[in-house]
Amino acid sequence: MSETISATELHHSMGHYFGNRARAQAEETILWQELGEEVELAAEEEDQETFEDQSWRTSPDRWRTHTDVVGDPSPEIDVQTEDVWPEQTIRFRVMAAYLMQTRYEDGQPIPETPNDPLRALFTDLVERELERRESVLSEARGLSQNNST
Repeated sequence: MSETISATELHHSMGHYFGNRARAQAEETILWQELGEEVELAAEEEDQETFEDQSWRTSPDRWRTHTDVVGDPSPEIDVQTEDVWPEQTIRFRVMAAYLMQTRYEDGQPIPETPNDPLRALFTDLVERELERRESVLSEARGLSQNNST
């Protein structure tokens, strides 16, 4: 037994299909707009909080805690760092340059030659920070290896 659909029934069915599809798309668009606005607002609030909380800018530890947001050391500081620690690794010198830049910006003395008495203090600070970072990385590697087994 074959069923035939009249033009009226077909039009009615198609109307429901397209009507439901249009309604679903409209609901999706509205939901996206609402969520999108919420996401944008949340991002703006987060940006505003970061903008408002500028306490890190005056922290003497910003050279190690906020390297992602502080400016790069000046070319002069880079040259001076290379002069003070010519034998050190690039990684060490990069970290030392951030420390030197921070101290310079804060009006604090910085080592100027390899024989400068401040060199030992700065060397110790940089080495401790590099060790701390390596420890954190090793810990994270250990956790990821434990989770993968």
